[in-house]
Amino acid sequence: MKSKPHQQSTAVADANSIGGTAHVPVTVILPVLDEELHIRRAVSSALPLGPVFVVDCGSTDRTRDIAAEVGAAVVEHDWEGYAAQKNWALTTLPLDTEWVLFLDADEYVTSGLQREIQAAIQQDGFDGYYIPRRNIFLGRDLRHVWWYPDYQLRLFRNGKGRFEDRLVHEHVLLDGPSTFLRHPLMHENLKGVDAFMRRHERYAALEAQEIRQMRLGLPTNQRRGRLLGSWPERRRWLKLNVWYRLPGRPAIRFLWLYFLRRGFLDGRAGLVYAQLLAAYEALIDAKLLEGEMQVRHAPSTPVDLRSLLICPACHGTLTWSEGATRCDACTRVYPVVDGIAVLLVDQAAAEHDELDHPHGHDHKLQQAAFFDREEAAEFETVRPHGTPGLYRWFLGEKFRRSVRGLRPLTPGETALTVCGGSGMDAEFLALTGLRVIASDISLGAARRTCERANRYGLAIMPLVADVERLPFADRSIDVVYVHDGLHHLERPGAGLAEMARVASRAVSVTEPARAAVTALAVRLGLAFEVEEAGNRVVRLTPGEISEELRAAGLQPVHEERYAMYYPHEPGRIFTVLSLPLLFPLLRTGWRVANRLIGRWGNKVTVQAVREC
Repeated sequence: MKSKPHQQSTAVADANSIGGTAHVPVTVILPVLDEELHIRRAVSSALPLGPVFVVDCGSTDRTRDIAAEVGAAVVEHDWEGYAAQKNWALTTLPLDTEWVLFLDADEYVTSGLQREIQAAIQQDGFDGYYIPRRNIFLGRDLRHVWWYPDYQLRLFRNGKGRFEDRLVHEHVLLDGPSTFLRHPLMHENLKGVDAFMRRHERYAALEAQEIRQMRLGLPTNQRRGRLLGSWPERRRWLKLNVWYRLPGRPAIRFLWLYFLRRGFLDGRAGLVYAQLLAAYEALIDAKLLEGEMQVRHAPSTPVDLRSLLICPACHGTLTWSEGATRCDACTRVYPVVDGIAVLLVDQAAAEHDELDHPHGHDHKLQQAAFFDREEAAEFETVRPHGTPGLYRWFLGEKFRRSVRGLRPLTPGETALTVCGGSGMDAEFLALTGLRVIASDISLGAARRTCERANRYGLAIMPLVADVERLPFADRSIDVVYVHDGLHHLERPGAGLAEMARVASRAVSVTEPARAAVTALAVRLGLAFEVEEAGNRVVRLTPGEISEELRAAGLQPVHEERYAMYYPHEPGRIFTVLSLPLLFPLLRTGWRVANRLIGRWGNKVTVQAVREC
């Protein structure tokens, strides 16, 4: 059984009043694991407020016995995560009071805070209260190096709050107004420095995972940071948009804590604390880097590409030999060049050389030739690596929006990028843990994708293929993805239909939008009717894309228009705009602008899923 009640003591405190004030009971909840050193103090300090539930996730010491002995109701529940454990308690425990207070085992409630809580909850107008928290470290009350008052939303009306879906440092999402209390909650962990280090190593790993998920745009239910929001929202915004992008963060944190906040006035304990938190910042960076390397080099079953491929002309079975593959049905032969299968009905599209045919008019030949230029090879291979931060952020933001409507991408799933160029989008997908096949009509682009995969250790397999005749069986790929690839087709709908045919779970489409602002941009020379590659730009609307996908049996789950402009290659201006002080301001300005005018923007993204 996943959860079960433990013995409950009958020695529950009889607290009909606190300091002469009529008593309104508050249910106190403590999630714990192996806290025999702290549990007596925590429960004893909370009992005057009302019933106390200790939610234990498998302690091997005397935590449960001590908690029951003092007067708490003990419930055992397997660990689900910091936020999930608390939300389980909110929805499962028999909470008979109007108010709920959450405590950690190494915290305790002072008599002054008890009286203030009782006075506060008997007033109307607020559904939650932020409580300041003081920290005692190595026996010293840290008055300076700690970020007091460190307000925590711990007390809220039952049914009005839940914890955001974060791996660590989760906050309460409150449905109602809130205000602040004056008396502090006390935090004093008695387990010593070794336990502090182990705990913060665990926090660093989870924090790094959260940062990586948000940077990749994976769907999340956590609170989004807002510069003009509440204090937790402002702090989240500053951490994600400014703090985690600063170089030398560990040194900056030490200088801020120890000198700017006058941590030196907290004596030796203040010095040690500042050093440990600086090391924590370095550990987050180390975990971020380690996570990136693990994703890139994690052993996984490679995609058995040959088992998925079929003849693009007749959908017949392919028989493979050295240097070529042959269709058993129509007898067409397709070459394999440098290990890359070239599965095109019109082989000239892969072999065309722009230098030999400078005035070709076929849109596919022109597209392939453009991406085969030698002078663009290195930039296309590494893009966006080595580019200014603002430019990288634009590309990353485009990707984040392109997967926003999909349920969390599951590592190990297969993904296919179509019209994928030199593999940049394939890299974004691979960094989420997907096994990616990157297709493009250009052999040169496929070769550069192969070089990108080798250079950065990515699980990407290149393929030369035409999006209008994809060499895959029906519903053979989990996720099919395109970014700025269909607009060069004479019939974008044909490409959409092929993507939908091949996708077993989801399709993501991001393309230039047909909009009045785009027509104006064309007149001003900021956008083009004909690309550098020589092909006409066909702009689409969300409705057109969704209609095509519905016709193919997919259900759109996210449609969005937004405004974004950047040149294919960033110039010096992007280097200037990426400076630390300008970068976050520009990001915020861009987001504000898109909230106001994004619905008329030049980009459109649609994500659709196949309903079982």
